[in-house]
Amino acid sequence: MPGKPLLEKGALMRRLINDEYFLVHLNTANESLLIPDYLKENGTVTLKLSRLFRGGIDLKESHIETSLLFNNEYADCLIPFEAIWGITSCKGENTIWPEDTPKEILKNLLSKGEDDKPPSQPKAGKPSRPKLKRVK
Repeated sequence: MPGKPLLEKGALMRRLINDEYFLVHLNTANESLLIPDYLKENGTVTLKLSRLFRGGIDLKESHIETSLLFNNEYADCLIPFEAIWGITSCKGENTIWPEDTPKEILKNLLSKGEDDKPPSQPKAGKPSRPKLKRVK
């Protein structure tokens, strides 16, 4: 029986499969991941998945089977849920599983979060104008 994170990933994808598409962010170090070799050169890769694609998509209990188009050729892909560290809906909603995220990516994500924090003390002098922040 799959663990809780795997069940969460499966449930989320079963919900998103009815949308136009969703993105899966993959840890390419996973040995069971079957994608074209040149995509495994980076520590992570993002794939766009959709039930509308000609290659089809089959959500299993613990993995995804699909055929995706890369450089005008279809390649059979097997994506174990363990390799998925994040999912983005077509509406831009992100879900990540930190325990499955490559350390470099997690460090990057955390540092971006630090950039969004306001300074701890206001600067002296001229008052600053309010800034708008994009909310997803």
